[in-house]
Amino acid sequence: RSMIVLKIRGGLGNQMFQYAYARVQAERLKTTLYYDPSLLRNSKNVHAPARGFALGAFNLSIDKISPIRNYLLQGVPFHYFGSRILNKLQRILFGNHLVLESSREFNNQYLAIEDKSCIVGSFQSPLYFDEHRDFILKEFEFNHEVVSDASEAAVKINQGNSVCLHVRKGDYVNDPFFKPILGHIGLDYYESAIVRLKTLVDKPVFYIFSDDIEWAEINIGQRLLMNDRYTICTEVDSKWKDHVDMYLMSLCKHFIISNSTYAWWGAWLAKSENKNVISPNDWVHNDFQNDLSTNPRDILPSNWIRI
Repeated sequence: RSMIVLKIRGGLGNQMFQYAYARVQAERLKTTLYYDPSLLRNSKNVHAPARGFALGAFNLSIDKISPIRNYLLQGVPFHYFGSRILNKLQRILFGNHLVLESSREFNNQYLAIEDKSCIVGSFQSPLYFDEHRDFILKEFEFNHEVVSDASEAAVKINQGNSVCLHVRKGDYVNDPFFKPILGHIGLDYYESAIVRLKTLVDKPVFYIFSDDIEWAEINIGQRLLMNDRYTICTEVDSKWKDHVDMYLMSLCKHFIISNSTYAWWGAWLAKSENKNVISPNDWVHNDFQNDLSTNPRDILPSNWIRI
C-alpha cells in the first residue's frame, strides 16, 4: 500500500521539524503519512527525558501506524524468531526505502524520496518546507483548547510591539549530554540582542518565556530590562502547557530566541508582518561546529538576524 512512515523522536520542536518535512513529501507523492513512535521509547541518550508523541495539539494529517502496516513497510524487529526470513520476504513482496538522514545539513536529495519510505532523521532546516509555508502553517494550527487556555495572556500580547524573548536553561545546563553542545548561550548574547532589537522596534514590550523563570527574572528582567517594559510569562495551567506557550510566542511581533527548536518554531509560526527575529549565530558550541551529525547549520532562515 502507498504510504510513508515517519519514525518520530525528540521533543515538541524536533518533532515539528520532522513532521513538516515528512508532510511535504507525503503531499508531493499524494500518499498517506503515518508515524512510528518506537524511537521515542528507545533513545540512544540515556539522560534524555522520556518523550511522547507531542503533536496532539495540532490538527494534523497523520496517524499512528498499525503493527500490520508497520510490518509491510519495515519488516519485524530482529529479536523475533525468524525475522531475517520474514524481512527478506517482506522486501521482495512489498519493497521499501529507508530515508536515513546522514547529516544535519540541508540535502536536496531528501526532497525527492520515493513512496513506501521509512523516514529517520531530524531535518532541521526550513529549506525542506519553506516553499510550502501556508500549507505547514495550516497543519500547525493550534486546537481550540490551546487557544482557549491562552486567551487571557493573548489579549495583552496582541497589544503594542510585543517581543518574545526565549531563554532555554534546564537540560541545556544540567544535562551532561546537552550541556557541552548547546549550553553556551549566555547573558552577553541577550544583552547584544536587546540592544540590536531596540534599534529596530519602537517602544518594545518584552514577554519572557523560559524553563527557568527565576533565572530569567533576575538576569534578564531585573538586569537587562530594568528600564524597559517586560512581563515574565509564567506557566499556564493547561494539559497543553508547552503548546500554550508556543502559541503565545507565535502571537508576538518580534523575537529574540535561544538556540532551541522550540523557540525557533515560536518565531517561524508568527504571522506578524515585518517581524524581526534575532537568533544566536552559533547554534552549537564551537567544538561542534564541524560535527555535521550535531550541528544543524542550515536551521536559520536567511532573513533572520544572527548575533
